[in-house]
Amino acid sequence: MTSSPLNQDPHRLRQHHELNLEAAIGREVRLHRRQKNITVAKLAELTGLSIGMLSKIENGNTSPSLTTLRTLA
Repeated sequence: MTSSPLNQDPHRLRQHHELNLEAAIGREVRLHRRQKNITVAKLAELTGLSIGMLSKIENGNTSPSLTTLRTLA
């Protein structure tokens, strides 16, 4: 079975070069959350996102969708 760019496994580990954008997004989300002086739990409550998802975003472990980014903005 060949791998297609359209056939993505959301659970696979990302390669190092793929983490740059995710890490940058995560740093910005954490920075803005801390500037607002709110906890991850409070941000989860405000956005409807789970604490686990927010943790993955802040740690650069996932690539948030545009909808998720809009929610965070």
